[in-house]
Amino acid sequence: MDKKKKQQLIIQDPRTIADIVASATTNIIEGNIDPLQALAVLTSFERAIEQIKNEPQVRDICLRELSKYGKQGATVGEFTFTEAEAGVKYDYSQCGSSEYAELQEARVSIDKRLKEIEKALKAMPTSGLADPNTGEIWYPPVKSSKTIIKAMTKR
Repeated sequence: MDKKKKQQLIIQDPRTIADIVASATTNIIEGNIDPLQALAVLTSFERAIEQIKNEPQVRDICLRELSKYGKQGATVGEFTFTEAEAGVKYDYSQCGSSEYAELQEARVSIDKRLKEIEKALKAMPTSGLADPNTGEIWYPPVKSSKTIIKAMTKR
């Protein structure tokens, strides 16, 4: 099989997501694939897929093709694709509402004060400290985290 046909098969793989996940998961768990090698390949695919989907020409071609199907969209394999607006933003700076401007200023002030209090609370000893103004006993926030695997490109 020539290289071009092999590449097309990778992109046009007819298996379902569930099949791909089950196969890969089983092979990793059973030790048939080195787990870090699998993670490297998955991370490469993840980054490549994101770049392909964000490529302006690919996006435009896909949108043009999708426009042929109208509002109901197009169903391909497990997916139905439809057009949607995303990332809509509004600029309120030119609206002329003085109340809005005042509330924005208040928000900035409140956010600043919250950051100051959060910084102080993070520095609290676990036994807590009394607030000299109110007498309340302040304790540090409860910290939680999740261990992740971070992937960096070597250069």
